[in-house]
Amino acid sequence: MKTQDSTCSQGGKSKGGRASAAKAISINCFGLRGDTEGSWLSGGACVLQSVKVWLPDLSSSVAWARSAGHVGINSGMENNSVLRRLLVCALAALVVAGAALPVAAGVAQGMDAQENEKPKDAQKSEKPKKEPKKEEQPQKPRVEKVLTADLVAETVVFVYGSRAGLQQIRRTGVERGKITRTAQDGSPEEISYERTFKRGETFEKDKIRLDQRLSAIQYSIIFSEGRVFGLLRGTSFTPRQEDVTSLLTERVHGIDALLRYKESGAGIKYTGKENQKGLDLWLLDLTDKENHTTRFYISAKTGRVLWLEYEEAAGGASPVKYKRSFHDYRIVQGTLVPYRSVLYAGDRQVEESQVLTVTYGVKMEDSIFSPESASFQQ
Repeated sequence: MKTQDSTCSQGGKSKGGRASAAKAISINCFGLRGDTEGSWLSGGACVLQSVKVWLPDLSSSVAWARSAGHVGINSGMENNSVLRRLLVCALAALVVAGAALPVAAGVAQGMDAQENEKPKDAQKSEKPKKEPKKEEQPQKPRVEKVLTADLVAETVVFVYGSRAGLQQIRRTGVERGKITRTAQDGSPEEISYERTFKRGETFEKDKIRLDQRLSAIQYSIIFSEGRVFGLLRGTSFTPRQEDVTSLLTERVHGIDALLRYKESGAGIKYTGKENQKGLDLWLLDLTDKENHTTRFYISAKTGRVLWLEYEEAAGGASPVKYKRSFHDYRIVQGTLVPYRSVLYAGDRQVEESQVLTVTYGVKMEDSIFSPESASFQQ
């Protein structure tokens, strides 16, 4: 028997009254309807299957055997054909699904990549949003702190080491350095000096000794008990006014006069604030008991004295305006010291002082400030 999807053959033999027939079914090709036989690419499949079925001898009733055998084989073959078709459909679906998985995965990866890239492109294309402008509130008027003479003076005292620190550290001291003076003819004169001081119970009881070494002579100028005298080779003498002025200038018109204004009883007056050469300056006037006035120009930023000015008349001549500037500030034993200063008379430089060493708290005897002391400290 032949069908559209299969070819069947049968034959039988009988031996000794009892025979058995063998039936062989061979399937050459099965596939979907409309597919070419043996074509794998078209979705079909070629399978060889043989089945041997031993049938009983049905020779006694040929008519029944033929009709029964015809019906049984027909129904069995139809069932097998349906099953094969279902199996082929399932296998084809699996093949198609297996082939579609890599494509679907690639498409999914491509979609993920596009989704990941979208925010970056969106960030590039998006412009930064402008924040809404805040309403400008009216600024409060700037109130400057009212400066007074005491506030400015005490600020300077604090910057230089505080009142208590200066009283304790600078009770005694020895300062060594060089002074270069310029004569009227413009020739320079260099002097090595040693300045020794000791604070008294009051400002008037201070003791100062200035030893000077010139190229041709050595002598000392001493201030003690309110008077000035000189020593030359152990002999007391009356010094020149120039030497007296040089000794007392720092005491009357120096930074120490401002640092100790309360001890000396000097009066102070704040005259205002100025800006010179880009510097904000406080101007403070100090007048001592003998009516010597000095104007201090103080940095509003650092509280340091940058320079001072005063006037003096010599020998009944018209007053000369002097200016002393201070440079190279350094910290010495917790106090502030300018290591260099320049003195001007009008527009002409007349003196420059350079500190080499300074030491505070040195132990010393009062005898070095007496007329019987040696003319020069060794």
